[in-house]
Amino acid sequence: MPKFLILFILCFSAEVWLFFFLGAHIGPLTCVLLTIASCALGVVLFRFQGFRMLAVAQKTISNGSLPLGPVISGLGILLAGILLTLPGFFTDSIGLIFLIPKARLFFVKLLLSGQTKQAMSFFGFQRASYSDVDSGPIIDGVYRDTDKKPEQSRDIDKVQPRD
Repeated sequence: MPKFLILFILCFSAEVWLFFFLGAHIGPLTCVLLTIASCALGVVLFRFQGFRMLAVAQKTISNGSLPLGPVISGLGILLAGILLTLPGFFTDSIGLIFLIPKARLFFVKLLLSGQTKQAMSFFGFQRASYSDVDSGPIIDGVYRDTDKKPEQSRDIDKVQPRD
């Protein structure tokens, strides 16, 4: 939680600094109007790309495969929409970066790779190494349990009774 708090404080500080800096250079009214315009533009772009991603996901499902890529990209679009609707130039610029498909894919992969490793370690999963595997021979074959009666056998083939 401290990382999130530090990130929030840094983001808020950047927003305040940008408001004062741009307000001093372009005027406070222009600064407020640009903030409102960027929020409106963000909502329009978020809606357009969201519907486009939904159509891609539906097409992927109709082709018979899982829409993992569109869902992950949709998460990036959702994050972009949230950032674009927040007032401020810093969050708007990050939100616009997330609307670029290549940048969105890069950042989503970056975020998910760290989260996946943390989640796997939290639940106690470890990556298997070759030293964990017994180095004996691997034998592939089919077996038949002859100790059981034929009606209790689970073989695919019919078991012939013994004479």
